[in-house]
Amino acid sequence: MTAILEAQSVSMTIGGATLVDSIDLKIAAGEMVAIVGPNGAGKSTLLRMLSGDLRPTRGRIELKQREIHTYPPRQLAHHRAMLSQHVNVTFPFTVEEIVHMGAGDTGRAAAQRLVDAALGEVGLAHSADE
Repeated sequence: MTAILEAQSVSMTIGGATLVDSIDLKIAAGEMVAIVGPNGAGKSTLLRMLSGDLRPTRGRIELKQREIHTYPPRQLAHHRAMLSQHVNVTFPFTVEEIVHMGAGDTGRAAAQRLVDAALGEVGLAHSADE
């Protein structure tokens, strides 16, 4: 099994407090993983490190056998997606416009096919203009 995402002895310490301590993890392509634990256990911090948003204070994280922090932000965005626990949209975007934002640099026509497919898959095609 070749890991698409791998964490080796990953830790995060801030101001003397250890938030994540020596995590090893290998995730293969197509594999689904759940990270569970009580509030304050370090789940969000671990996810932020695995996505490249935070750099661990110890250990290393590799995406496709390359250290994740060596990816430029634009290239990293093509390999990952993050959804916050709480999202507040304060501008009057339609559902379709928000989904389009996830298409990145994809051309408008190609993106529209993806947007239509995504809205249809989750049963929101009828809400595209809302």
